[in-house]
Amino acid sequence: MGHRITSVLSALNIARSTYYQWKNWHPSQQETRRNALKTAIKAVYNTNQSRLQHQSWDLWLPTHRRIFTVHFEH
Repeated sequence: MGHRITSVLSALNIARSTYYQWKNWHPSQQETRRNALKTAIKAVYNTNQSRLQHQSWDLWLPTHRRIFTVHFEH
């Protein structure tokens, strides 16, 4: 198996280290927090979509220990 991937990487002119770096990649803590924030905001929006036209809400997110102001406009 290792020989096959080496051949493919060589044909594509990609270093093996680049491939293994990509293969073993994990999101950073900051990216994980941002994704959780996006998910929380989308959930609030989807639950309250009819009431959110031209409003702004302050959301307390315990995972971030702070308040975010979200503006909804249609």
